[in-house]
Amino acid sequence: MKRLLLACALAATACNPQPAHSPGSATPTPVPTVTGAPPLLITSHGSPRRPLVFFGHKDGRVAYKMIVRDRAIANTAQGAGDGTFYDVTVTFYDKSGRSLQAGAPRAVAVEAKQTLTLYDGVTTTTSNGDTLKCRRMVYDRADGTLHGDGGVVLRTADGYEGTGNSFDSDITLENLRMQ
Repeated sequence: MKRLLLACALAATACNPQPAHSPGSATPTPVPTVTGAPPLLITSHGSPRRPLVFFGHKDGRVAYKMIVRDRAIANTAQGAGDGTFYDVTVTFYDKSGRSLQAGAPRAVAVEAKQTLTLYDGVTTTTSNGDTLKCRRMVYDRADGTLHGDGGVVLRTADGYEGTGNSFDSDITLENLRMQ
């Protein structure tokens, strides 16, 4: 029995060799660290009755609220907070509480650039009833502005209608520059 225990003890120490310690050495060997986790692809599904809801924040307040009725795909290889969203409605808020609601078939968030881009036909409505349509619209969270292009059509609540190829504006569409 003693031979069996001794053989097991020798086998266990042979499988787990210990580093040699020199007398008087108190500095531990540094442990290697993991530099990054492998990329992760996350897919979530919403529905018209149970949509997914995401928020974008700026300066301690909600800058936008995004409702996703189809699916959301986040890829951690792209960066933290990046994702692609389908069948979205986004409500943007300015500091004073005024809002702009935008709907699009697809949206892409890029956290490093602080942008949310809506694609494939965007329709927007301000809190005072103005509407704007375009093919693509980019919200820049850093400065709170919108940039859009592709068949831009603006209709104001008081009856003005304007068209162009691109625009730059604040989210209220009050400081809009169309080309």
